[in-house]
This record gives sequence, C-alpha cells and structure tokens, in this order.
Amino acid sequence: MIILITGASHTGKTLLAQRMLEKHRIPYLSIDHLKMGLIRSGNTELTPEDDDALTDYLWPIVREIMKTAIENSQDLIVEGCYVPFDWRKDLSERYLTQIWFICLAMTEGYVENHFDEIAGYESAIEVRAVDTDCTAESVKADNRAVIDGFRRAGEEIMLIEDSFGETMERILSQPPAAGESALIIRRFLSEDAEEVSDLIVRTLRTVSIRDYSAEYIEELITRMRPEDVRKRAVWTHFYVACLGGRIVGCGAIGPWWDRTDESGLFSFFVLPEYEGRGIGRRIMETLEADQFFLRAERVEIPASVTAVPFYLKMGYTYKNGVSEPDGEGLVRLEKRRIREEEI
Repeated sequence: MIILITGASHTGKTLLAQRMLEKHRIPYLSIDHLKMGLIRSGNTELTPEDDDALTDYLWPIVREIMKTAIENSQDLIVEGCYVPFDWRKDLSERYLTQIWFICLAMTEGYVENHFDEIAGYESAIEVRAVDTDCTAESVKADNRAVIDGFRRAGEEIMLIEDSFGETMERILSQPPAAGESALIIRRFLSEDAEEVSDLIVRTLRTVSIRDYSAEYIEELITRMRPEDVRKRAVWTHFYVACLGGRIVGCGAIGPWWDRTDESGLFSFFVLPEYEGRGIGRRIMETLEADQFFLRAERVEIPASVTAVPFYLKMGYTYKNGVSEPDGEGLVRLEKRRIREEEI
C-alpha cells in the first residue's frame, strides 16, 4: 500500500507522515529530501525555487518508486508538494487501487485566523529555514491553487477549516482507503481475540474434508475460542492482517515445543473470500522478519493438503522428504535458514 500525501505548503504534510509512520509502522519518503539530494549532488541544475519544473522532473521518479513498492508488496508513505494534479493518468488501475491519496489544504478563513500558527508548521518535524516570503496572502494563494487544481482533476481535498489538530486526528482515525489492497499487518491485541477466533472458525469450516476428517475439523474448532486464541498469542508472536479495519488473516510464530533452535508457524489463516490477493504472502513475510524466525535454525509448519502449494512457493520443503499427510491429515513442511558461514 502507498499513502500519498500532498497539498499546499505549511499544511502539516510531514507531520502527518510522521504520525502515520508511528501509527501504522510504515516508513515514509519525503519528496523534498529527494529533491535536495538531487540538487545538492549536481544531478540537476534546477533550484528549490523552480517549483513547476521540479514537479515535471521529480514526479516520474516518485511514480516509479511507488510502482516498485507496490510490485514488491511493500508499504510506503510518500509526502511532498511535487505531485501533479492529474497524477492518476500515469498509473494503471493495478497501482491506483493500492494508493491512498490525501490532499491537505487550508480555507482562507483558517489562514486569516491562524496565520501565526501556520508559520510554525514548517518546523513541526524538520528544522527548516524561515521563509521570509511567507505571508497570509501568499499562503491563501497557494491553497487556492492547490484546491482548484486538484478539484478540477476530480480529487477530494481534506480541508483544514477550524482545527488543525482535529483534522489530523480525523485522518489518522480513518482506515486506509486505498481500495481492497490497502493492507496493514500488525501485532495481535487482546481485543482482536473474538474476531480472530471467528476468522479461524469460518476458515476451518470451508476446509475440504479431503484435507481433514470432519471429526478433526471440529476438534480444531473447539481449540479456537477467544480465550484460547489469547493464550496462544502469549507464547507466540501473533500477527493480524487488517483490510479496511477488518481482520482478514492471521499467523503466529513461536518456539517449536521444547526446542530452542527451532520455531513453528501456527494459526496461519486467511478468510476464503480474501484468498488470492497476496495477503498470505504478506503475513508470511512479516513472520519471517520476526526474531523467532531469525534466531531459529529450522522453522516447521503443519499444513493442510490444499495449503501445501502456497508454502512450497514461499520456499518451504517437505520435512524429511515426506509429501504424504500424516494421521491428522497434515503435511509437515520446513524451512532451514542458511547461515552466513554456509554461503
């Protein structure tokens, strides 16, 4: 998912990006930093005053960075002024469905009533030189241009009308709105137990009987009550996949019984209606970045027959070369970490 934040100057774009980083744990790229790196390294003769030319110069670079992140299923916040009004025309639907666009602008009334505060926004996150050309009239003109330009392009504007802080909180309280691919992976919270329990039970009830016996499915379901999910989260590192504020997948990694050099993957489920969207891969990537994975010499996962192709695609192999399910209908797969001395 990409969160693209743009808008008029002094509207708190960098502050919002920082707050989103803290809330969603998604890194952000400052287009202004990219601009200054290219200017100071001599890769362009443009100067910080060449706003229109800089937009034409920087946008293709920023666009391709965003496309690369989306193709790699990576989350990234991109913030800055140098986004053209018609930015969507350069991206196909594949990319557009994974971008949450936020445009910040201030009303004239807000500028008139809060100009002294506005001048201070420029150093809310970064220490910047004071813009001596910044006047109430120049700020109004900048905001009018942004509002008119993006509205003509059919974009929604997040207007700061009464309270800057309340506007920030309103944005931060929203679930990512980039379409169905706006996925966030986060650590399990106690209040997630009910929803995770329902997710696992619903998923188990769709499992083919050729994977498990009906009796074994019912046995698994009885182990997935909310209180049991909470207990499992205590001794594992449990993650949930959230889409539009709804939990649609989960997975846990923890010690493999009494072995300190081995870990196991547990409670790996994605709602059937959300399969095929890369959610399982994103959960797996998160689990494999966890310390339980990084410290283990071997990671094992018990898989249903229909889930085996997914795990093989993710680099897991049959444990001891056995591809047939055991008495519980499970296929045992593993991934052995390659250590530096083995390379």
